[in-house]
Amino acid sequence: MFLRFFYIFLVIFASNASATNIVKPNSLKDNLSFYALFNKNYIANDQQDRSNNSNVPYARISYKKSDLALTTKINAAFKLQLDFGAKKTKLKDAYINLFFDQQSLKIGQFTAPNSIIEAASLTDYHFLTSPAVNNFLLGRNFGLNYNFSLKNFLISTAIFSADINDKVILNDFKSKILRLAKNIDFVDQQQFTLHFAGSYSEQNIETKAYQISEISASDSADLIMDNIAIDNQRNRALELAFISPKTLFIFEYVHNDLAISNAQDISFYGYYFLAAYSIFGDNFAYDITAKTYKTKNLVNSLNIAYRKSFLNLNKRAYLYGKYESDALSLNYQILKNVKLKVNYLQINTDRNSYFANNSPRILSFSTELSF
Repeated sequence: MFLRFFYIFLVIFASNASATNIVKPNSLKDNLSFYALFNKNYIANDQQDRSNNSNVPYARISYKKSDLALTTKINAAFKLQLDFGAKKTKLKDAYINLFFDQQSLKIGQFTAPNSIIEAASLTDYHFLTSPAVNNFLLGRNFGLNYNFSLKNFLISTAIFSADINDKVILNDFKSKILRLAKNIDFVDQQQFTLHFAGSYSEQNIETKAYQISEISASDSADLIMDNIAIDNQRNRALELAFISPKTLFIFEYVHNDLAISNAQDISFYGYYFLAAYSIFGDNFAYDITAKTYKTKNLVNSLNIAYRKSFLNLNKRAYLYGKYESDALSLNYQILKNVKLKVNYLQINTDRNSYFANNSPRILSFSTELSF
């Protein structure tokens, strides 16, 4: 059962040195997007099955090198754009977008009670744990955002948002999300951008107690928990980035506070670092509507990326321990709508963590289709 706790707003790539421009959709292709990711993972683990440990009944991870997984992920988004005149709003760039997003997961050929799947690529770099099921609905996210620029800063607020997961419903109807972003562009033979941003969000959540969720320090930072119910969450994030056509460096620090009705409140922090280099053909860009980095889909382009993430669960009553992961990704755009990926991931945990001293290693081969 998956529960997404907070949204981390990533960096914006701007092309204007005097203002932070909002990239607005202007065609049907911009309004509707679809992609499918087909994954095969080869997983190995240094540790044996820990199922005899009654204190951590869900911490049973044991893989053989022959274990395989097939992952299918489908993402769809639709935006309704409304432009406001400068005379009425005194804002040069402002628009409202309605968004919808759905993700699904299919897992197969696992014997362990819990499975780890990894898609450590340039734009999809989180790992998750889940029960070994045939089909799983990760979530439907929908809502209404208001974005505008003021005095060279981009300001994003959420008017309405909700996240519906499999048998778990998050109602973020009272959410408060504020994000300030600033880009500084330099042009000297080759253009590059420095980015600074900060965000604050607060959500009132209605959900049932649950058993297992995901853990990550990237675009969603969910946690592994056992039968607790979240009432309210607050998170702060700081983003720093350097962007050029051939290189990309991102650093983000996140701090989260969770108010829990049937347990002790939790505070935790984490960070991730991403470095990418275009070997040939690629130009790095940012999709503001998807809030993620991507490459301009140039045929016959190749890039390599390294990602390191860290998460410190410092409340030992329910969540404790430190989690680190290192991932290396090779991405080849063989056709306009077809991308091939090879990913390697290693997860490290300390002796106090939920999955004590387990270090899964995952080699993944993926094919991504986009339309």
